[in-house]
Amino acid sequence: MELFLEQLPHQEEALQCILKEFSQKDNSRRKAEANPDVQVKNFIDVKMETGTGKTYVYTRIMYELFAEYGLQKFIIVVPSLAIKEGTKNFIEAQYVQKHLNEVLKTNYTVALSVINSKDFETKKGRKTIPSHLKDFLDGSMHEKNTVFCLLINDAMLRSMETKEFDQTLLDSYSKIYPAIKAIKPIIIIDEPHRFKQDNKAMRSIQELAPQCILRFGATFPEIEVGTGKNKQKKIDYKNLVYDLNALSSFNQRLVKGVNIQYPSLIKEESSIYKVVGLTNTALTLKKDNKEYQIEKGELLPDDFGGNLYYVGGKEKLLSNGLNLESNMQLVSDVFLQSYQEILLKQAIDTHFKKEKENWEENIKTLSLFFIDDIKSYRNKENEGWLKQKFEELLKHKLEALIKEETNQEYKEFLKESLKNIGQTHAGYFAEDTGKADEEIQKQIDDILRNKSEMLSFKDKNSAWVVRRFFFSKWTLREGWDNPNIFVITKLRKSGSEISKIQEVGRGLRLPVNASGKRMSNTDKDYYLDLIIDWSEKDFAQSLKEEIVSDNKQLYKKITDELCDIVLHKQGKECTEKNRDELFISLLTEKIINREGEITNFEEFVKYLPEEYVLKENIITENGRKNSKVKLRKENWEKIRELWKQITKRFMVEYDQIPNEDLKNILKHSLKNNAFQLNSGTIVHKKLVVENGMLVIKETTEDLNFPVGTLPYGVFLQKLSMVTNIPVHIIHKAMSELYPDGVNKEQFNINSVNNINVNFEKEFAEYFSTRYEYNSLDFIAATSLMKDGVFLDEIEQNLLGLKEDKTFEVEKNYLYDKKVFDSGIEQDILKEAPQKEVLVFGKLPRRSVKVPLYTGGTTSPDFVYAIKNNKQVQVGLIVEAKSDNLREKEISAINAQEKYFKQFDKIKWKKVTSVNEFRNCLKSLIKEE
Repeated sequence: MELFLEQLPHQEEALQCILKEFSQKDNSRRKAEANPDVQVKNFIDVKMETGTGKTYVYTRIMYELFAEYGLQKFIIVVPSLAIKEGTKNFIEAQYVQKHLNEVLKTNYTVALSVINSKDFETKKGRKTIPSHLKDFLDGSMHEKNTVFCLLINDAMLRSMETKEFDQTLLDSYSKIYPAIKAIKPIIIIDEPHRFKQDNKAMRSIQELAPQCILRFGATFPEIEVGTGKNKQKKIDYKNLVYDLNALSSFNQRLVKGVNIQYPSLIKEESSIYKVVGLTNTALTLKKDNKEYQIEKGELLPDDFGGNLYYVGGKEKLLSNGLNLESNMQLVSDVFLQSYQEILLKQAIDTHFKKEKENWEENIKTLSLFFIDDIKSYRNKENEGWLKQKFEELLKHKLEALIKEETNQEYKEFLKESLKNIGQTHAGYFAEDTGKADEEIQKQIDDILRNKSEMLSFKDKNSAWVVRRFFFSKWTLREGWDNPNIFVITKLRKSGSEISKIQEVGRGLRLPVNASGKRMSNTDKDYYLDLIIDWSEKDFAQSLKEEIVSDNKQLYKKITDELCDIVLHKQGKECTEKNRDELFISLLTEKIINREGEITNFEEFVKYLPEEYVLKENIITENGRKNSKVKLRKENWEKIRELWKQITKRFMVEYDQIPNEDLKNILKHSLKNNAFQLNSGTIVHKKLVVENGMLVIKETTEDLNFPVGTLPYGVFLQKLSMVTNIPVHIIHKAMSELYPDGVNKEQFNINSVNNINVNFEKEFAEYFSTRYEYNSLDFIAATSLMKDGVFLDEIEQNLLGLKEDKTFEVEKNYLYDKKVFDSGIEQDILKEAPQKEVLVFGKLPRRSVKVPLYTGGTTSPDFVYAIKNNKQVQVGLIVEAKSDNLREKEISAINAQEKYFKQFDKIKWKKVTSVNEFRNCLKSLIKEE
């Protein structure tokens, strides 16, 4: 099957923008093997989003420049072997050369020389020139219908720099680089973000002294500009002549839409661990204010399944291949094999739903899986669990579909798939390079080289082609794509932050049918389904922000549709009169000009509904810029002694608890519907274009099968881990309470979490009065002090996320501005303190650290120091809460009340309204 190429308007526009940069040629001093001299800038940048045909454009531009200026020598540099194979296949395809010659009315051929690592292997000590390289360099202007192109990846390009031969190149040179310089090439770079200005590959390219470097990509490298606090990152465009960005691609329907979905099984964020410390030899995780120090080679907490350990090293790896970064969140549940099975099943279900829809249009459906570990897919001695589980789930799905299918031809396709289930999938990994295994090589060929066959339902012998599931690690994450990828499933996290567009880009290209015809997105919406795990649930928002981030002016001009969005927000009818009045208003405020073009985007977004506004992040050398709050240190010094007193460390000492009482507490916890089927939901987040804006539409659906069922022994172990109750006591309580047993499908993570929540409540009630605080002989560091000295400033989010700039900041306030989190905190901060208040202010999180008898710590909200002759007479500590308290908040309130009773001249009070606070403060002042 040959693909049919079309002249698409956006590609034609890109070509014209490139051609305008070239002018004049000078043949006066030209050698037969060299390009003529042309007038052109050093760089030409062409930004084309993934899936919009940049390979077509840079292949055709070689034809165009040869026809117009006689430029005959081109070098294409790519960053990976996968991209090199894709480029090679495209340029050499007969249907491509036929199409381009028909469009340009020429009779050209491309002599493509592909340089591989084996080409430089020496034989019998002779340093011979690779024939492909010699053919490229020796290609002459006398071959009037031939374009000479050298295709090479960046690693090979760097390795050629110092190579020397026994023969000469171009009759003059024994080294490669001087010979290439002599032919005055045009260099084309694919995926320019991989070729930063200061990296070795880019230096090698510039060492070749090309007449021009054409960079084609969806993503370009970043550079830092400015210094110190003004340092920012910006895109390193050299000479951007064409910009088809992601938002334009979606708006013009040049690519598939994106539907992101993930199974939601986790009731609360109790299983989230945050990476707070990271070196080559040690990892520090934090959960619920508790830190876990893990040395290289040690296992992660048992939540992760008991077999995941820290490998460390320069890449800071986990044993499943995940690259860790500081502040990354790890959700222990998603590392359980059962969760991976859910993702596999969801991917298979989604694939066959798409496959049946596409069958009617003669479109073959393909799916791509990004996985953790090659051994889980390929393990010759003991088949990897992932491959086994995939084939098991696929077998069950095919059997069910075959029973129901009425279309006889599709039924035959499904039967052939079931019969040859091992042939339905293939893998390609970096570790595969150079392996001689025949079956593995066939899989690689199908993924990298046999695109036409993979897009066909039958081969040349009319046999069914059932292969349609591809597995990779990250080898295929950029550069490679296939138009008929409709489902991408991430069974591993991204690790380091890569472009979200790159991740979905493998399947953004519009599909082709089995006859090779490109399908249009104007008559039907084609969507790529991206299946991710729960820990990446914000992927849709990140993708949206990336799509619109390089097109800050989302709206270039005020339109009727845009007017209607604003009028709807204002509660007005969408009439012609109201549109005219809005236009005049925007013009008067100088937000638009007379042509309706938006000239002040920052002011215009204030007119838009919240969901249409992109919240930008300011980037500095330290990452996201967080607001700071300055301490008024002279005020803090006035309460130094008070501060030392309340931040002294204490430990909780519990009364002895008999095993029988512990068992009875647990038995109460096992009741009240603690056991549940772990069904969960699938969350769908679809990116759609409305009125020129990219909007996220969210829907949910129930999972139609129980998930995450645990063997009874594992269930007991996990319950023991979260409750710290010995397994034998849990088993005894279960046996006494449920002598006839429990539905085994209810032994799952949800049930463990439910029982633990109940247990915490029962435990808190039992111990609410059965513990004491015992003083320790040290004062620990707090978020306000270091080595006994108050800090100059702290992160604003330690005090609150919101700021009301209308607040007056009194001289005796502890900071330079007032910030808060809740409505009651805001109301309290509005209250002007009486003259008897020496100093006052909000207390940061993690500052006082009152130990909780249920585990963890709590800190109150406010401190007010009451003066007597300019000295602190008494301190008021305030906890501001609503009346509607959760169980954990009740525990925190009880702990604070008990804790502060230990101190002289300190009063503690919980308040639920500003009036209650006001009366409390007045009463305390009156007493003193």
